[in-house]
Amino acid sequence: MDDDRVAGRCLHDDLNGLELNTLNWTVEDDYAHAAFADQLPFERAVGTNGAVENLSCGLSVCVGSVRAGSIADHDAWLSRLQEDPGAHTYGFVEAIERTGDQFQSRFVFSTDPALKAILLH
Repeated sequence: MDDDRVAGRCLHDDLNGLELNTLNWTVEDDYAHAAFADQLPFERAVGTNGAVENLSCGLSVCVGSVRAGSIADHDAWLSRLQEDPGAHTYGFVEAIERTGDQFQSRFVFSTDPALKAILLH
């Protein structure tokens, strides 16, 4: 009987550990999927006239940067991003800086339609 209690307790612990690992995997998988989904519209918008340098997202806010060869290229990719139905960018705020012969756009935006504004202090 003692062996059954020990085996039952070990099985219970193993199941709890498996449930926790499954929960952790799901959360990590969701983050990876969300980050990939957020980056795709940027990749489509930038195309071959620039590069998405980085894009990092939390639960409802993303930050990143895109490099473009000219202001015209920058304006074109930003226009394509705004027209992309897959781009969930609310309250998009950016700063553009010339870096050598390129232009870098650094930005922050919300992915949550309930958070449609970004306030900077």
